[in-house]
Amino acid sequence: MQPINLLPDLRIRRRERLQQTLPRLLAMAAMIWLTTLASLYGGAYWHQTRLQGRLRATNAQIQALEPMAQRVAERQRLTQSIGELRELIAANTQGLVVPMLDLVASLLPAEISVQQFALDQGRLSLACRSSELVSVGQFYTNLRSTQQFDDIQFTTIHSLDRGGYAFTVTLTVRGGR
Repeated sequence: MQPINLLPDLRIRRRERLQQTLPRLLAMAAMIWLTTLASLYGGAYWHQTRLQGRLRATNAQIQALEPMAQRVAERQRLTQSIGELRELIAANTQGLVVPMLDLVASLLPAEISVQQFALDQGRLSLACRSSELVSVGQFYTNLRSTQQFDDIQFTTIHSLDRGGYAFTVTLTVRGGR
């Protein structure tokens, strides 16, 4: 006699159970996956919206501070200008300009007249006219003899139509700046 097994085979049962639960597992996995994606997308959207709001608020603050930044820049320019003016005043209080011009005026022969002068950092430029050429040489000799000036340069001496001569003298004051 052969034994008859009335119970179904264990492998068959597992297969049947798997066939019944597999669609449910796949549906559940799909639902979990979709829920995860939706929450990630929602979180990213929320974060982006929040950052855009902060960006708008920051831009509004920057726009509100722009006039103040312009005033600060203007104040810095004014402070720099004041510093430059103070340096100029300090340079002029040392008494360099007036004594130098007095000295040059005392060295000028009567036949020479100064038409224009410019002073830049201890360098004096004089645009002169002379009725005699000998006076130009005498002026050069006078400047050299004082030993108060360095780098004395005369430009080309031009003869004027009305008579006389025009020239420019450029010189540097010793120890002056």
